[in-house]
Amino acid sequence: MSINSTSYAGAEQVDLPDFDPQIFDQLEERDDNYILGKGKVPLIASESGKRAWLNDLNNVKTGVKEEMTAEYMRPNGSVMSYGYNYQGYLSVQFPVGTELNESMMDGIYSIFNEEAMEDNISDVPVLFEYSPEITVGESFDTVDYEIIDEPEIINETANNTEPSHNIPGFTFLITILAFLIASGKR
Repeated sequence: MSINSTSYAGAEQVDLPDFDPQIFDQLEERDDNYILGKGKVPLIASESGKRAWLNDLNNVKTGVKEEMTAEYMRPNGSVMSYGYNYQGYLSVQFPVGTELNESMMDGIYSIFNEEAMEDNISDVPVLFEYSPEITVGESFDTVDYEIIDEPEIINETANNTEPSHNIPGFTFLITILAFLIASGKR
């Protein structure tokens, strides 16, 4: 799988991977957070088709908001989040360790499927998966970093308690502005 990109109007758009009907089987084999996949991801290879499909999934996600919030989202239920994935399916995430039952997942799936059928989508793909909880103030990254070369600079920065009055990017902006003014006077 190669990822290509297209530039337009100063922005870059990365091509999406082809949507694969076997994605749930692949995730079940290699993803420890996999719980259950329902529905079927369509085989889509064209970039415009993939973007249209993701737009359809976004419409389904938006359409179920009220019902999901009232019944299944925290604090009323155990769903942490839900949305669509760039690989062509909807994802419903639960905190790691949540006890789940098939009838609850069937109920959630029926909400998504009914909304999808209103948009002429049958067998909408929904992945149920675990996701680690992130607590405010807790670091998500558990890797320890060690800085070896310049401890004096680190200590100076760490001991500097005077507030900075610098505006990020301000010097760059003024430099560009001065350049444009100077260029216009020629």
